[in-house]
Amino acid sequence: MLDIKTIELAENIRQVELNGELNNTSTNGFLEVIEEMMRREGMRIILDFSHVSMITSAGIGAIGLIIKDLRESTCVVCMILHNEQVLTLLRTTHLLGNIQVFKTLDGAMDYVRNA
Repeated sequence: MLDIKTIELAENIRQVELNGELNNTSTNGFLEVIEEMMRREGMRIILDFSHVSMITSAGIGAIGLIIKDLRESTCVVCMILHNEQVLTLLRTTHLLGNIQVFKTLDGAMDYVRNA
């Protein structure tokens, strides 16, 4: 199960806090939330994976789709992540080269404000 909470941090800056597993049953809800935000011009999105315990291949596919859609968007997306297992998985799948990753919300906020 994946709980998704959207927090408005500032105008056009949203934090999407995820808690649980990003797997085949939770990716659709996750993608719907992100795709809706990405339709807005100039949106800044911080994906907070601090409390994601596991990502399956379906979750990897969802992250890859977001990165692909980013190239055609005016949005900026970054990630907060400090779970070493999840970090290793994203490195192994070469997704980290395509999205900025931070250990803290402050680092992510600095990035999206200046991007």
